[in-house]
Amino acid sequence: AVVSTQSTGMVRKTSTLILKNLSDQTELETLLKTFKPFGSMSGIRIRSSKKDKSIILGFIEYKSNTESEHAFESIKKLKEPLVIDGELIEVDYALPQTNRRPRRFSATVNGISNEEVGSQELMSLLGCMKLDSRNDKVVAFYRNHDDLKKALDTEELKLNGKVISLEKTRFE
Repeated sequence: AVVSTQSTGMVRKTSTLILKNLSDQTELETLLKTFKPFGSMSGIRIRSSKKDKSIILGFIEYKSNTESEHAFESIKKLKEPLVIDGELIEVDYALPQTNRRPRRFSATVNGISNEEVGSQELMSLLGCMKLDSRNDKVVAFYRNHDDLKKALDTEELKLNGKVISLEKTRFE
């Protein structure tokens, strides 16, 4: 097996191993048969990479970090490279998932056109950090919940004689 480590030489050990370079023909049953001898598993997944859909990844989740460490070390000691469905498989510890998106606080801006999105004066008036035009809507983004709440609580906003209003869109 090809066993990789992070560039620092340190390996962050988790209960999940990632399998890189899987064939698009590889099935869950194949992974189950291949990895069951290495330890007690609690889950198996196959999916394509988010960055490149042609890259197929497998995830073997063991019941504990100790189990995954044992499996990882056992795979490293194999005399033959780990080949599944004709592909040389690279095995590593999977990095823990992080929150995919930073928390955003936004409001839909009513009463202005998409062309006015670049206005610094409008951003100042709304107290937002960014304006964006999406699907024929203008959206204002705020740094935090308090800034958004303050903007939503403002009675009446006017810019060049136009009345502008805010409508809460989402809290993620």
